Amino acid sequence: AAKGEEDQFLVPVTAGQKLRIAVHARQLGSMLDSVLIVRNAQGVELARNDDQPGSEDSALEFTVPANTAQLLVGVRDMADRFGPDYIYRLVIRDAAAPDIAATIETTVINVPASGTAVVPVSIGRTNYNGPLRLDVGGLVGEIEVAGNEIPAGANTTLLTLTAKHGQSLASLANIVVRATQPGVELARYVEGPSSGSASSYQPHVRQSLGFAIGPAGPIQIDWDASVEREKTRLGTQLPLAIKLTRRDGTVGNVRLKLLTTQPMPQKKIKENNKDKVVDDLDRALRLASDTPVLAPETNTATIHLEIPGDLPVQDWGIVLVAELLAPDGKTVVASSNTSAQTIRPESP
Repeated sequence: AAKGEEDQFLVPVTAGQKLRIAVHARQLGSMLDSVLIVRNAQGVELARNDDQPGSEDSALEFTVPANTAQLLVGVRDMADRFGPDYIYRLVIRDAAAPDIAATIETTVINVPASGTAVVPVSIGRTNYNGPLRLDVGGLVGEIEVAGNEIPAGANTTLLTLTAKHGQSLASLANIVVRATQPGVELARYVEGPSSGSASSYQPHVRQSLGFAIGPAGPIQIDWDASVEREKTRLGTQLPLAIKLTRRDGTVGNVRLKLLTTQPMPQKKIKENNKDKVVDDLDRALRLASDTPVLAPETNTATIHLEIPGDLPVQDWGIVLVAELLAPDGKTVVASSNTSAQTIRPESP
């Protein structure tokens, strides 16, 4: 509020505590070029930061010294400027406290009318390994959400959004990941990829997702709910019944592939007398080798999911992708996804 002013905050701390101290200013649209200063209660400077890499906002990691019960945290402007354009938010977090982060590889989600879009979500965990839930806000139209429950310990999920009707609509949406373990209050926005300087200086733009229901695609794949699902057992094949819908005039073979939440297992092999790490497909959830390419006249099929005998017993998400092929049998003309389903294998 005055030229050269430094705001100071007296913070109760514990000796040995590891803190993350950050100023949010430029990322909120403020003119403040912040300087962050940490002192002890007697005013002796202990740490200082002007800019962090990739941002003009200040932040630092700080371990509380011995025999220290209070810190004096100061914020000022580098050029002593002041006024209503120089707002900021000061955030102080205990690095040992539970935290989560979640990211996706897109900022645009297009759902075909009466079809499904799949959005892989990656989870980062800090001192929290419990279950999570994804809450999707801002959607328009009648949208069915699946794959939004994330089991304890899992670091990925396949979120699917299915448009139940064909009306074209658009909106800005967001996704929030929440801890669902009793007694843990924790929620964070899911963020899209960085877009260079724009998201560096305004990181909140990564939280806004373009969402739209667009035209129907030439094919649509769904689970056949009329077929009773067998129990999922380790070391066996699980039959999966599907149905395929083609728009009038759509011809061509349709290739099927599988998406799962299982991280690809790895193994070491010898190649030219050197160790090499490769994917261990025999230990991965996968489609059986006899999985068909659906001919133009085929609209229903039962495919088989190979379940490894050593797969950990937990919830796994699966999504089937149908790819319409050009006459060359290789080029993908269009694709469609099922909604996400969850399997939990049992010991035979």
